[in-house]
Amino acid sequence: MARKFIQKARLKRGALSRQLKIKENRNILIIDDVTTTGTTLKETRRLLKKAGAKNIFCITVAQG
Repeated sequence: MARKFIQKARLKRGALSRQLKIKENRNILIIDDVTTTGTTLKETRRLLKKAGAKNIFCITVAQG
């Protein structure tokens, strides 16, 4: 799911930040099946912070 959002954001700069509607000061957990470079998690984290998330935690099942 995060990858789809990132791809859309890259195609249309700022698209993800406009789509994100979260209550401010929320804790967010991102779960990803495989991480290689960590770019998807970093970009998702950046945009969630921009949208008002308080804490963001990332869990991955495997590293490629």
